[in-house]
Amino acid sequence: MMKKVSAALLLTLVLALTIGSVVTASAPSGASGSGKFSNGADRIFSFTAVQSGPDYAATGQGQLVRTDAQIRIHFAVDCLRVEGNTAYVSGKVTNSNLWGAGWPVWFKVVDNGEGSNATPDQMTPLAGWDPDDLDPDDPPVTCDGDLDDIALIDVASGNIQVR
Repeated sequence: MMKKVSAALLLTLVLALTIGSVVTASAPSGASGSGKFSNGADRIFSFTAVQSGPDYAATGQGQLVRTDAQIRIHFAVDCLRVEGNTAYVSGKVTNSNLWGAGWPVWFKVVDNGEGSNATPDQMTPLAGWDPDDLDPDDPPVTCDGDLDDIALIDVASGNIQVR
């Protein structure tokens, strides 16, 4: 009987050590959200961005609609930088009735937590550039640049998640 108990304990210990030694990759950084904010006009947004490689490479997509002017901008995410509860996202326009396909775009979001007592999440307006107007010596800001000059706006309804 003692040998069976010892064998069972040994097997349990071996399994525990084996399972505990398996290296698991941490989940990639990401940011997502949807909601509405106002910067003189209501803007409805949704986006998702997940890091997919080194140097902030990311995949995802997003859309911004400005309801008063019936403006719609859809973009593919190609860059994501996460610093704590803040995410910097950039990409290129894929479809829009305002900006041309391929225009670089960027924005910044802040996840201020959950629940009725949390400070509202925040977002900058979506910024974009006509590639023909860019100075080759001063390329557009991407998610790895300094995006702190643009004011954040409280998200009136919706939620942003940064992880």
